[in-house]
Amino acid sequence: MWTGLQDPYHTELGIGVPGQNKNAQKNAEDELILFYGDFALRSGAYEVTVEYESDYDGSQSAENISGYMDIIAEKNGEALKAPRIFLRDGMREHTERIWLRSGGDADDLELHVWYGGTGKLILNRVTIKESVLYRFVRLGGFFLFFAFADILYLCFAGNGIVQVTEETKWKIVCLGLIIFLSSITCFTDFLFDGHDMGFHLERIYRLSESIRSLQIPQRIAFGALNGYGYANSLLYGDAFLYIPAVLYCLWIPLQTCYQLYVIVVNSFTCLTAYWCFKQISRDWRIGIVGSCVYTLSAYRMVNILTRAAVGEYTAMAFFPLVCYGFLRIYQKKRGDDIRLSECMPLIIGLTGVVESHILSTEMVMLFLAAAAVIFWKKTFEKKRFVALVRAAVMTFLINLWFLYPYLCTYFGMEMGVQNLGKNIEKYHAYPVQLFGDFSPTVTALTTEGGMQGEMPLTVGAGLALGIVLYLVCVIKRDSWELKENVHYRQAGIFAVLSAAAMFFSSSLFHSGNLTGRCGIAGILWGALQFPWRMSAMATVFLSFLLVFCLIILREKKGDKLCFAAAVAVLAPGLLSTWMYITDFADAAEEIRVYSYGNETQDPVACEEIAPWFQLKETDNTLTFVRTPLVDTGVCVLSEVSREGGTYAVDCANENGESARIVLPVYHYDHFHAYDKEHGYEFAVSTGENKRIAVELPAGYTGTVLLKYEVPLTFRICEGISFFSFIVLGVFMRRRKRDGYAYIMPCLRLLWGRKG
Repeated sequence: MWTGLQDPYHTELGIGVPGQNKNAQKNAEDELILFYGDFALRSGAYEVTVEYESDYDGSQSAENISGYMDIIAEKNGEALKAPRIFLRDGMREHTERIWLRSGGDADDLELHVWYGGTGKLILNRVTIKESVLYRFVRLGGFFLFFAFADILYLCFAGNGIVQVTEETKWKIVCLGLIIFLSSITCFTDFLFDGHDMGFHLERIYRLSESIRSLQIPQRIAFGALNGYGYANSLLYGDAFLYIPAVLYCLWIPLQTCYQLYVIVVNSFTCLTAYWCFKQISRDWRIGIVGSCVYTLSAYRMVNILTRAAVGEYTAMAFFPLVCYGFLRIYQKKRGDDIRLSECMPLIIGLTGVVESHILSTEMVMLFLAAAAVIFWKKTFEKKRFVALVRAAVMTFLINLWFLYPYLCTYFGMEMGVQNLGKNIEKYHAYPVQLFGDFSPTVTALTTEGGMQGEMPLTVGAGLALGIVLYLVCVIKRDSWELKENVHYRQAGIFAVLSAAAMFFSSSLFHSGNLTGRCGIAGILWGALQFPWRMSAMATVFLSFLLVFCLIILREKKGDKLCFAAAVAVLAPGLLSTWMYITDFADAAEEIRVYSYGNETQDPVACEEIAPWFQLKETDNTLTFVRTPLVDTGVCVLSEVSREGGTYAVDCANENGESARIVLPVYHYDHFHAYDKEHGYEFAVSTGENKRIAVELPAGYTGTVLLKYEVPLTFRICEGISFFSFIVLGVFMRRRKRDGYAYIMPCLRLLWGRKG
């Protein structure tokens, strides 16, 4: 541990002494007030804590910054990952993380403190403490890397140590290249800034906070919005974001956590798509083609790069499982038994979508419901209907821990998300955009001004050529005798679904007529925000369409023509995707986000996005100030402190009657106020800007504790979901007939006699 501001130091400008109170008028440029040079740190991760006092203009608003601190390395600056530390009003200390990469020991580190020229800035203490945990994490990373390299060596150059067929080697190479190309922008020492990047980095950081305070699962991000709280976890699935959040808890830089998450999602998307398409075609080569066109599809890559739409591209990883699972159930002949294992792709797929992105869930359920109605004769066949009900019930139970609080919040509180759906018609895509090429534009979102400056909204050249391939099959239907061909029929189903999805996403569909007049249907449609989201559904449907067309070609014309068609589809698709990636990398803004709180963030994070997941009619500009509001006669004796979901403040009511103190915390449901010493509860109400107001009795002096208490019903739902997940795992471990009956006799009512 290194502690500064207590040893002599060199000051270039000859200003002050350690801890000096620096008062000055505003200068034209920032002024260096402290220089501490030539201290040494070995490679590793460190926590930097700055204790200071700041008063910019007396308002104590976190919007005001009196100065900032930089840590730099003169000789090997690239080895140091250190965010700028801003010294904001309203705070007494600030903690950040810095890293020195492996082999990057530094003995010439310098600490610079800059004063902005307005108000007062007192720097009391700087502490730098190493994280020993990071050393073990880094060692584990090296181990995994070399283990992976050894596996590749044994597979491709092991001299027969491990028997690997040529076919397996081709699979590894092809799937590896797909994952690498889709993730290539992650191999940088910075992030490419997307539309929602700041919002999702905020989510990851707040989840890491909840893990460290053992608040799992997170319901309210208590530290967000300068401590006012943010209810995104009640309305937006966080389950998969625990992956980067845990990595951040292990002291991996925040931007690296995000990049690793993208690689994991791309890998899962590639492998699940390959598995689904291989199961359908019974041909690993067609499975590779299908995985390639889907993983590197235009809309999916735009979600990853231009939009940084974490929830949506995570949900898209499960779309192939949903389609395959639904198709598998409907392929069964009348009267055939449908085992639990045959429902698993649908259950896993739906669970993944629900836990990733609620709006994608809405789109998926819309098309599943439409397909069930269209094929109503098959739907209501007894065994098929029972299988669908089983899958739906199990999916609901597994996700009950999220769905029940979501429904309680959406219908029980006045949330900003309820305002979605107004004037969404301007977010359609024109047909020329759907079938156009990529564009390097990375900023625009709307079409209200036409197409100029709009981000790419195309389905991509590869999938568009898949439509052409299907038209060839339609023309050749009679000569190829496809009228009774099951794959031709399935291709037709996905062609209709693709056309419907593209129609709904295009300007040909007038959303305003639906959202303005059709009650519940209009509200649900309006909740999508952007009709061009339907391109996600079009992407997976077109991928299945292409796969079925390749199967038909293989059956009717042999492997050579099937291979030629695959190349004809892949070549322009891969070329356009690669051009988009390189254009994006050239045009996008580069940001470095090592830890939370650097120059890309502020205490009121994502001010333009936050209202969707917080209380209606709140003004986030007022959250810069954390000073409690009080009635006459009430004295606040301390600052409002927070530990996890518990806030504390010392106060005294010198009135002869009850009075209020309005705390800097938004009034979400399930907050309760208590006296710290005696434990009795105070009444709470909603005060200014939807803040929590605590009623203090006459003559009260003490510490008020404000706690968020998770309702018992939420905990019960968590238990049900956990139990359902365990039961599902037991079922998959026991394939024998009636092997699960020992768990609970009543399960037979749900699953029947065959598992």
